[in-house]
Amino acid sequence: MKKTFTVLLGVFLLLLVGCSTTKDNKTAESSAPKEESVKEEAANEEAANEETVKGEVAEDEPQETDVVGIRMDLSEVAANAKGALLPYPIGVFDDDRNIYAMPIYYIAMPKEEASAILYDTDASAEETKKLNERQTIVHVIVASAVDYDQTLKVLSEKLEIDYSEQFARAEVIGTADGYTFYAIPERDEKKLSAFDEEYLAEYDKLQQELFDVEKSATLFAPVDPAKKMTGQKLEFTTTDLDGNTVTSEELFAANEITVVNCWGLWCGNCMKEMAELKKFHDKIQEKGCGVVGLEYEANWDDEVVKNSKDALNGFGITYPNVLIPEELVGELLGFPTTFIVDKEGTILCMPITGAHVDKYESALESFLQGETAADSPVDGAASTIAANQDVLYNVYVTDENGPVEGVMIQFCSSTSCTMEKTDAEGLVSFSMPAGEIYDIHVLKVPEGYEQDDTVYHTEDGKSDVQIQLKKK
Repeated sequence: MKKTFTVLLGVFLLLLVGCSTTKDNKTAESSAPKEESVKEEAANEEAANEETVKGEVAEDEPQETDVVGIRMDLSEVAANAKGALLPYPIGVFDDDRNIYAMPIYYIAMPKEEASAILYDTDASAEETKKLNERQTIVHVIVASAVDYDQTLKVLSEKLEIDYSEQFARAEVIGTADGYTFYAIPERDEKKLSAFDEEYLAEYDKLQQELFDVEKSATLFAPVDPAKKMTGQKLEFTTTDLDGNTVTSEELFAANEITVVNCWGLWCGNCMKEMAELKKFHDKIQEKGCGVVGLEYEANWDDEVVKNSKDALNGFGITYPNVLIPEELVGELLGFPTTFIVDKEGTILCMPITGAHVDKYESALESFLQGETAADSPVDGAASTIAANQDVLYNVYVTDENGPVEGVMIQFCSSTSCTMEKTDAEGLVSFSMPAGEIYDIHVLKVPEGYEQDDTVYHTEDGKSDVQIQLKKK
């Protein structure tokens, strides 16, 4: 199978042939990943396993990446280049120290050719191999709220190399809102040795031209999507397990501060923390606080309702549990996710993803003592909320005819689970730290398909997972 890693994180692909580029040429035909012969796959596996950054054709306007805190206009540089430029906003790199990053990739092949491969889900392994061989980083933009030495230390730790030589080449492109912005020229000599002279010369030229663009960019404090939720109101109308209408207003009004825990029967980590949550709720009741559960299940029927009630009763849980609003599911980074809210439903700090009752308690105590969200120790738990996106794992779901859209896939680490639906290409991607084996479940299939209860696993940090569904 083709092993292409599709970045779905707002990457802007600057394959500008000219200023006449329009949105009409952004959409590619969807098809199933192409089957390759065993011989061809073996020959191309190493190159195909490399990460291929894929994005959308950008318009001729400045590219704004909130998660890094930069607005810059690469359109002229990209239009004049024969190869392709692809900014890849990773965002949070080490939230404890407030460091954010965005590498800018260069593909040493004609823009039209690169675009054709990137948009063709039926591209051969040979084409993917060619693209990977000609893809390298030209610059890395880093926004840091700590000093030079600490920034270097974090970069070296996260990249697991001595980054001092690369960072010594960095230029400060500006400061804003307490952040220093660095542009770091990268140089992978092994990759560059395979470039044609024309592209190698262009790569060297781009390393200098990008400095000019970056130094004229508009800079601002990077935005962490999880932090943006702080201060917003959690408002909804739903039903309890007996079908009675319940509002967030009445749920939260019962407590000075409410710990809102999003969970599901299917989520092993959710179930593991239930006993602790029960004890936690009983303890904080004395302080006028309490827990509320928001349960998500892919299929709600009488049996699931009964199983939910049995589970709650088995743990001795008496705090309210209601169905999670569908609109909230899409905002979560994983399961379990826990919010801390006041009587009005205002979210007091960053949501906590993963089973961490100790962090719920720490955050609650901070607010009971009058600390603000900025002072809350929960902000130090960001590695569990929006950790550096080390590896992009892809799950392709097909049937005998091609890709299957709308399949709910559950992707679980040792502490939390994330859910997403497959797109029109049968693809769903999860960005997770490397070094762990993840479990993958088919949580819900579209009507007309047999449920697949197989537990799939990631084999390594550069491996796609292929799932084929059977029709009823």
